[in-house]
Amino acid sequence: MIRLEQSLFPEPPPQLLKAISSLLEVSSSDLLNEYHSYATETRYSFRDEHRDFFSVLVNYRVDSLDMAPLVYYREAEGLTRMGLCKGLCLHQDSVRDYELNLQRSLPAQLIEAADLLDWNYSVIEELTQKWRIRWH
Repeated sequence: MIRLEQSLFPEPPPQLLKAISSLLEVSSSDLLNEYHSYATETRYSFRDEHRDFFSVLVNYRVDSLDMAPLVYYREAEGLTRMGLCKGLCLHQDSVRDYELNLQRSLPAQLIEAADLLDWNYSVIEELTQKWRIRWH
């Protein structure tokens, strides 16, 4: 339920939607539409309060910083990992793994959120590749 309330599912489990829609006496499709609307509005609110990835990472220097670019972004914006994840409706585990170099590809939910907000996420990917080569 907590993951559903925080919009952490790319698509909520059908069984969960069915159970909740039955309890609330609304259709599953209406509930799913509300779910997606909530995630979209949450991400738009985040965009209104924070700079995009490129605007922050333009100051990132791979040769002098021993922190992943996404960590640099979070710190520059005054965000904890939880704050970033809640604001963009991301599951924290995949973001943590990416920041710690345990996951090679950018989390799919982060890409989805960035696309919705028209934020260029390729800057994170490019700088992360350079950071991995430089520091690991």
